[in-house]
Amino acid sequence: MTRADVAVIMARGRSRRMGRAKGLVQWVPDGPPLVRIIADTYRAAGIPFLVVTLPDLAAAYGAAVGEGGGGAILPAEPGGDTARTMVLARRFLAGEGVTHLWAHPVAMPLVQESTLVLLRKVSRLRPTEVVRPALNLQPGHPVILPETRVKGFEALDGWREGSVRDLLAGDGFQKTRMVWVDDHGVVSDFDRPEDLPPGSPTSPGRGVT
Repeated sequence: MTRADVAVIMARGRSRRMGRAKGLVQWVPDGPPLVRIIADTYRAAGIPFLVVTLPDLAAAYGAAVGEGGGGAILPAEPGGDTARTMVLARRFLAGEGVTHLWAHPVAMPLVQESTLVLLRKVSRLRPTEVVRPALNLQPGHPVILPETRVKGFEALDGWREGSVRDLLAGDGFQKTRMVWVDDHGVVSDFDRPEDLPPGSPTSPGRGVT
């Protein structure tokens, strides 16, 4: 089977801690939103992407990723966790010949292109394994999952509320290959306004719009 990767940018939460949709937050004033930074990194690496978000945010996310190509938007109802998002993405992509799905939270915009290239290289050498980056023994994102891994998990009870940990554990037929990287972006999660740089439009002291 021909190898085919799609990055799933997970933006289906209500972002209560951030106060607004995380992926639409600007990193710096007049700068691109987080989702655009992630999308452009995947474009640079030559990896197609799918943004999974809420129906009422689909148009805004579509505008935010821009017209650079390589991506699509999937509106999906709220509920569940990471595993549900990945299952919905797999269902949407069924019939497209996708062999590997990359789980990438929308609040993690600083992953480097070189890291994506390295992860893809390792995954091609170990196509049946889950591949995940780690910095200083701390597991990070994105996580590359064989499509069969997600399909197998979907058959198990509890997938609708499952987390990434549950998805990786699953029925145990896939192992995880950790890839050690020197990239703080793989563990940098900007979940709240205070996590953003001081100059960000939504950092503390500037208000949330």
